[in-house]
Amino acid sequence: MKFFRFRSTALAFLLVILLGGADVLDDFVVGYDYSINTLYICVAVFLFLQTYEENEKGWRHILVGVFLGVALSSRAIYVVIPPLVMAYMLQNGKGIIAALRSLLLPILTAVAITVPYYLYDPAHFTPLQVAADKLDFLPPEYARLLMLLLPTLALLIACIGFFLRLTISRLFLLAGLASAMILLPSGLIAFCLREYDFGFESLCYCEAAAIFIALWAFFRFERGSLTGTC
Repeated sequence: MKFFRFRSTALAFLLVILLGGADVLDDFVVGYDYSINTLYICVAVFLFLQTYEENEKGWRHILVGVFLGVALSSRAIYVVIPPLVMAYMLQNGKGIIAALRSLLLPILTAVAITVPYYLYDPAHFTPLQVAADKLDFLPPEYARLLMLLLPTLALLIACIGFFLRLTISRLFLLAGLASAMILLPSGLIAFCLREYDFGFESLCYCEAAAIFIALWAFFRFERGSLTGTC
């Protein structure tokens, strides 16, 4: 209700996200974390930027910063979020030093949570293992190339935020496009290679990107319906 202007828009968004796809609805029923983590990220980003704009420096900003860091540590694809948050803060805040100081807390929190898991078993570190599994239908040299190329392209898309006047809705749009660059190609390549079962499974992971983009789309629809420019 702090993001959308009307309750009806918020309700429509939730209905489309929860009921528009059986896979997402199943996530909520069985407690699978993938789609739910994306909603956590959206809430954490919104609250973090809200406290920053309000120049809140007390316990609330610290608590929200830790919350954002915990959310960022949940999935590797959320590596696209910090550049976008940084770009937004530079455009709407008190300068680069204040932005870096605020962003340092969620980054350190995410690092503190994630690094011990990597050090415990680098060979089976989950993000790298999952990425390898999603590309194991390709020859190893191509799989390794994509594991480097796709995150790099995703970060470049996120960095567009430094050259575009960001609103929170546009931040979510770029987050969706950037995360789609990581999530979408493996499914499309699998379809091209006629690995249909593998392609469908991979495309299900695009739920995160779809949620980000849906937030932007519903926001634009709501504002457009109010101004008659939708």
